[in-house]
Amino acid sequence: MNVVTLVFGLTLIGAGFVTLVRRLHDRSVQESILVLKNPVGDAPSAVAAFAGLLAPIVSAIASGLAFVVVSILTN
Repeated sequence: MNVVTLVFGLTLIGAGFVTLVRRLHDRSVQESILVLKNPVGDAPSAVAAFAGLLAPIVSAIASGLAFVVVSILTN
């Protein structure tokens, strides 16, 4: 098991979840969710903004999981 890779993966996962929790309490995300629930005329831009906020977070968590798996599988 590669300890450095494992620690890096766990750090990415932790940072992703911390960022996700902080973004969920952010006003812009709450407004985007409200627009998605009640679409008026600005729904496409709200979807783009929401996806733009969540894409790096999901990417960090997925990369962290990949690093953890790689560190466990390598000898």
